[in-house]
Amino acid sequence: SVPPEENEDTTEAEALQSPSECACRFRSSYIIVDTETTGLNPHSDKIIQLSAIKYDANGRPVDSFSTYINPGRPIPPSATKINGITDEMVLHAPFAEQICDKFLSFLGDSLLVGYNVTFDLRFLEQTFQSFSGRSYVDVLTIARQRLTLPNYKLETVASSFAFQPKTAFHDALTDCEAVALILCCVAEDLDDWIKVFQPSLPHAH
Repeated sequence: SVPPEENEDTTEAEALQSPSECACRFRSSYIIVDTETTGLNPHSDKIIQLSAIKYDANGRPVDSFSTYINPGRPIPPSATKINGITDEMVLHAPFAEQICDKFLSFLGDSLLVGYNVTFDLRFLEQTFQSFSGRSYVDVLTIARQRLTLPNYKLETVASSFAFQPKTAFHDALTDCEAVALILCCVAEDLDDWIKVFQPSLPHAH
């Protein structure tokens, strides 16, 4: 994870989780993003882990941003059961406002890609207020339309392509890499799947 800006030392966790999965080609660079949260409601819950990997036009990972975020409140046991993130893990992590400028600068105006990514975008919009009107691609939609599987959980889809995570699923950086592998394997033209994010529209979990 990325420590607060005043401490730029690379941690052991960062070294172990440097992005390695290639994704698909596109006409420009794009960013795969994932969040882990304290719950499902972007108005009452908080982001506790945020990861983003930038890919060049050839689908190669060229940069990444990953950090735990201190939500300023205890993490519910129900959330920890899913993502494994504990209060101790975020105790010394930055607050969202401390990483806002750095994260938004990292994103620039790149196309955003993710898995059920409207969920992440709603939390990002609530947290950083800069995501309405952004272009995005939801890889869950691609998977549902192009693949025949028992279910379309990220773990199921990625595992069908023999993805071997460095950590458990529901680690934000690992989930980004899982999405990258799916993109590489389905080899879709992202232009065919681009939508514009509107926070007022309903979404499916």
